[in-house]
Amino acid sequence: GTDYWYVTLKDFRRGDEFQISAKMVVNAAGPWVRGVLEVSNLVTDNTPALRLVKGSHMIVPRLYDGDHAYILQQPDKRIVFVIPYQDEYSLIGTTDETFEGDAAKPVISEAEKEYLCAAVNRFINFIPAIESVKRDPNFVRIISSNGYIRNISI
Repeated sequence: GTDYWYVTLKDFRRGDEFQISAKMVVNAAGPWVRGVLEVSNLVTDNTPALRLVKGSHMIVPRLYDGDHAYILQQPDKRIVFVIPYQDEYSLIGTTDETFEGDAAKPVISEAEKEYLCAAVNRFINFIPAIESVKRDPNFVRIISSNGYIRNISI
């Protein structure tokens, strides 16, 4: 009936195809969600407009002792967190800026690094130098044009 979605799945190793039905299908494609809708011919006039937003993090040498995390309120009303990462590092994040480009290859900008370093320095008596950044894990997420839907893709 019309109360179900029917999906045909294919096992590419064996070539087998089979069909399943479900009352709901979740598109968990992250920043590629619009592309999945388009190739599936599921875009309608009611499909919300989406935009990509990049969130960047930095991994620096450990900033403090202990296993606790900090949530640092910034003058621009955003928050930045600092959490212990593995044994010898701290993870600092996150930024939030519009992203255009290949969602599989986000790169932290110098402005984001400066923002995160300044955010930490307001609260922790340590100035993380941009040069001390060990890694900069980034992700791209989508936000609907109305700003209410926030799907995260790592």
